[in-house]
Amino acid sequence: MKIWGIHPVEELLRVRPAALRKVWVLPGFGRKRHQERLLRRLAGTGVEPGVSRGFSQDMVPAGAAHQGIVAEVEPFWEADFDALDPGGRDVFVACDHLEDPHNLGAVLRSCSAFGVKGVILPRRRSAVINGTVVKASSGGIFYLDVYRVPNVVNALRTLGERGVEVAGLSPDGDVPLSSFRSQGPVLLVLGAEGRGLRPLVKRWCHRLLQIPMAREVGSLNVSVTAGIALYHICGLAGGGVGHA
Repeated sequence: MKIWGIHPVEELLRVRPAALRKVWVLPGFGRKRHQERLLRRLAGTGVEPGVSRGFSQDMVPAGAAHQGIVAEVEPFWEADFDALDPGGRDVFVACDHLEDPHNLGAVLRSCSAFGVKGVILPRRRSAVINGTVVKASSGGIFYLDVYRVPNVVNALRTLGERGVEVAGLSPDGDVPLSSFRSQGPVLLVLGAEGRGLRPLVKRWCHRLLQIPMAREVGSLNVSVTAGIALYHICGLAGGGVGHA
């Protein structure tokens, strides 16, 4: 898989350097100080950048901000769901049919920023993890385990049986986010763009959380709601899960 952009490549080298396979740069890349610094880090991996006159759409989508560098990486983020062993105050996120790659990438960025342990995605009707998702995550995906499952509902049921509190985020939720508390592991469930959580998914949530708003503006973007909810649930507002 191809990724592009200086920051995602930097994060790859920092977190998962063994996943790097090849690198291409445009002529003149390395003249700026931050580019030169990145090339020095690449030299330490033993991967010699190739120089390309331009990047085809097979490497970078048209209009993407590649910043003059593309890397080929070995996908490493698909973890074994059966081996998932939640404990303590671990926080996980499940995305139910989140299909926009930019939204998924932004959610992954928030997950990384707030210390989420792993993200659950369905194998169908979900954005695939590609360079666009990696770029939108600003490299945050490299810090996460991603669990691709055949069925999100079964995953919710399984984790509930393993002692995880399953909390769905919905505009019609009956629990204000600010009042949510948990002493154990939590799975935050996010719905699809526009449609939100499916009724069957809601049925398997122990609680449905709502973010109160001052004005009726419909619903917030899913990546915005994810950031707000994770700030509270991961405890960065006061220390410890659920202590905002």
